[in-house]
Amino acid sequence: MVIGSLLSAVSPNMIWLLSARFIIGIGIGGNHPISAVLMSELPILGIEAVLVSLVFSMQALGLVAGPIVALTLVASGLNPAWSWRIMLGLGAIPALAVISLRRKLSESPRYLAEVQLRADKRGRHLRTVNKPGAGVAGTVFWQFITNRRYLRLLLGTGGSWFLFDYAHYGNSISLPWVLKLLAPGASTLMAMAWSLVIFSIAAVPGYILSFVMID
Repeated sequence: MVIGSLLSAVSPNMIWLLSARFIIGIGIGGNHPISAVLMSELPILGIEAVLVSLVFSMQALGLVAGPIVALTLVASGLNPAWSWRIMLGLGAIPALAVISLRRKLSESPRYLAEVQLRADKRGRHLRTVNKPGAGVAGTVFWQFITNRRYLRLLLGTGGSWFLFDYAHYGNSISLPWVLKLLAPGASTLMAMAWSLVIFSIAAVPGYILSFVMID
């Protein structure tokens, strides 16, 4: 995510920019489920569902912070050619925070008790038959994707999530064009302000309602 954000900020053409955003997508796509799984495995007084919802609710902060940063840069009179580069480059800051915080986290008790224990036992077994222990991770992964039940669960959740993201992010990306159709005479600042209002009165309360009422 850090590399993708920085590459986006210095992109010389559209192909470069799209490639950089694709790199960010890989990072976000990997970090999001890992964060949710980590929260779901923390045995904190039965509020795992709330913690998972809070992970996804952080998107609300981004939806609000984005228009605020954009409004600030545009209102400051900064050259538009630099404004969008600064906005995209600022994405590296929260990504760096994630790297720093994630390095200080220990594995969840459930992971240590179940996954790591099985991997250690599997590694010891492989070493007894003169096979390299380094192949444990690959072996476990292969067993996972060749298991019909797990594969159905993976395709079902992953496929459903893909359809949801297609609609959710598609609507977010299309919002400026929708606003332009609704208010063709609105200035750039006004369009950004409307985006901020829409996210603040719809997205933010929706996310709050999700983690307050999930249980």
